[in-house]
Amino acid sequence: DWLGEQLKSSIQTNHFISGSGGNDKLNFTIGAGYQGDNGNIEGQSYKKYNFKGNVNANISDKWSMGTNINLAYSDREMRSRTAMRQLFRMPPYAPAFDENGELIRQPMLGISGNVSPLAELKYNKFNTQQYYLISNFHLQFQPIRAISLRSTFSPNMRFQRSGEYMDRLATGSTNRGNMSTTQDFSYIWDNQLHVDKEVGEHRFDYDFIHSMLYDRNEYLYGYS
Repeated sequence: DWLGEQLKSSIQTNHFISGSGGNDKLNFTIGAGYQGDNGNIEGQSYKKYNFKGNVNANISDKWSMGTNINLAYSDREMRSRTAMRQLFRMPPYAPAFDENGELIRQPMLGISGNVSPLAELKYNKFNTQQYYLISNFHLQFQPIRAISLRSTFSPNMRFQRSGEYMDRLATGSTNRGNMSTTQDFSYIWDNQLHVDKEVGEHRFDYDFIHSMLYDRNEYLYGYS
């Protein structure tokens, strides 16, 4: 029973706590959360921590500003990219262990050279960590009721590191390893001038918009 040998019930937990407050000049909301999952296979796990914050302030009768920030960090341990797929592929007549209880590396030797998925789960490692930021900041100026100028700056950042180790006992050849890092940074900067004019029973609205987009990606990969 290949699936029964490794699959298990998993427990997922989610916690989030938040608070808010303010007055007619300033209001805010902050919150923090945690998500955890111990996976359906021994050795797998997932953890995520996140923080959210939102602040809006009326500086004066003409100026207002605000910000919204979301931060997250996650750590995922998969053990192996292909073990789950291989577990479903293994026929029930292929033995997982010998008469001494030792793991058989190639259970279908003579028919297939595939390495046992149990060896992959025992010796391999595959971990991914990620940091994420999504945010925006805005400033608004309204000198008179009919005219308003709003500027919104929205930067996003992501940093990811992935590392994988494949042991020779799980590959059937040699030890292998690789690591990659990814850095993404982008922003959108919007500026909007709004003017409205009422003439008798008619109202005219004018919007002048300028938008700027920037996106940069860096990727580094190493293999041995």
